[in-house]
Amino acid sequence: PRDKSDREASDPVVMSGGKDDAVSELDDAGKRASFSKHLKAGQRLMKQRSYDKALEELGQANQIAPGSYQVNHLMGLAHYYKGSYKQAIPYLERAVRLKATSAESIAALGDAYQATGRTSKALDAYKKYLKLQPKGRRSDQVREIVARYH
Repeated sequence: PRDKSDREASDPVVMSGGKDDAVSELDDAGKRASFSKHLKAGQRLMKQRSYDKALEELGQANQIAPGSYQVNHLMGLAHYYKGSYKQAIPYLERAVRLKATSAESIAALGDAYQATGRTSKALDAYKKYLKLQPKGRRSDQVREIVARYH
């Protein structure tokens, strides 16, 4: 897998805007506010590399809106950064199911698969990443990984 410090330096922790259906579906303003508070705290803690604390905050957000792409993506990254690759996979898989065009989630999932020895699944994820981002910031690195296994 990529060097953890490389991944941390390059991955966006603050998710770009965009609509998160799980949050849009919250019909209670108090729940939306609580979700937002926990999500923002989780993002801040991720930037500080306080992954256990970030997971606590993100876990609270996940209880409010378990189908949130943002929360699942960030929880997957937090587990990955901690070296808990196996725990990262279900969150990253869910993030990819929720937003199939997220090249960042797909690449992170590939990294987690690779770190757990699931090379075939990693290659599938990396190939999807390259289809979505043929000239993305990681495309050269991902192409090298794919070429190494073929």
